[in-house]
Amino acid sequence: MTVACDEAKPRQAPDTPGEPLAIAGGCGARVRDVNGREYVDCVCGDGALIVGHAHPAVAEAVARAGADGADGADAGALEAELAERLAEALPSADTVHLAASAADATAGALRLARAFTGGTKVLACGNSHGEADMPAAPYNDLAAVESAVAEAGDDLACILVEPIASTIGVVPPAPGFLPGLRDLCDQCGALLVFDETTSGFRAAYGGAQSLYGVTPDLTALGKIIGGGLPIGAVAGRREIMETAADKPAGPASGSAGLSAGLATLDALREPEVYEALEATSARLALLLAGAALDAGLEVQLNRVGSMMTLFFAPVRVTDARSAARADADGYGRFFAAMLERGVHLPSSQFSPIFLSTAHTSDDLQQIAEAAARVLLG
Repeated sequence: MTVACDEAKPRQAPDTPGEPLAIAGGCGARVRDVNGREYVDCVCGDGALIVGHAHPAVAEAVARAGADGADGADAGALEAELAERLAEALPSADTVHLAASAADATAGALRLARAFTGGTKVLACGNSHGEADMPAAPYNDLAAVESAVAEAGDDLACILVEPIASTIGVVPPAPGFLPGLRDLCDQCGALLVFDETTSGFRAAYGGAQSLYGVTPDLTALGKIIGGGLPIGAVAGRREIMETAADKPAGPASGSAGLSAGLATLDALREPEVYEALEATSARLALLLAGAALDAGLEVQLNRVGSMMTLFFAPVRVTDARSAARADADGYGRFFAAMLERGVHLPSSQFSPIFLSTAHTSDDLQQIAEAAARVLLG
């Protein structure tokens, strides 16, 4: 059972003009279609490919797993190593259970919350991956959440939230929102569950919880921890994790996904990786905002780390209601025109732009020049 407040939700972008892009492969920050045309990629596997396409170490790890037999039948050592690495990275993680997908991880976290608290109700703040049909209290509206918590009473098992909203485009938490959720949960005995399937290792090495200094009770992670291959994870306090009668099914990608995940985490732990990624992302945000300003257009650019959204909106976007004022049709035309100029953006106004450690200054320049031409008409 879920408890919810009414919330305006952004309309999904219509089918974008032109033929769908059929990607045949990619390398670094670029992809190519079935006709051999190359594009700068700003989708990066919906954020999972934070080190780019076919990163040499990741590709080698997958190939080695394949040569050894990648069905995952005897991947116990790899599972233990990846779980240990995630526990080291995430402030919330005493124990980690691997799952087949982000959706399985989110569902597993909710089962754990209900088992631990004895409550049945879930209050979702905004949308969550794997729980798209769950009605939600407004993101960034702490007063509305407080009312919903009071309505749920003692039967509230948890509050589920993306610490950085991404299903409405990138929307960072308002000051005090995440600490307020933490306080509410502490007061009423419910658990705080972070859906970090997008923000995990994107916002920072330790996720949004590390960036904002708010520790949830449980965390759900997605395929960024598998180098883009199918995998998920639930992480949390040991006493909560031990209440599960059954654990989620392990990674669907077997030892290949585990190996790719470990190689990805190795690459992210290299010195100054996040500093360089932050500089790259800040530079692109500046270039895109400048192109829109030169064209005299009303746009809003929200960014946290290497994820951002260029909203074709007349007002600052802080929640679903303001995101709903974005011109999805206009963004669809922008997407199509950028694709013609060799830049692959997310096809929906409400899907984030993602950058990777593979993006170079030349890539950024190509994106900026294309955007300037398109926006100036």
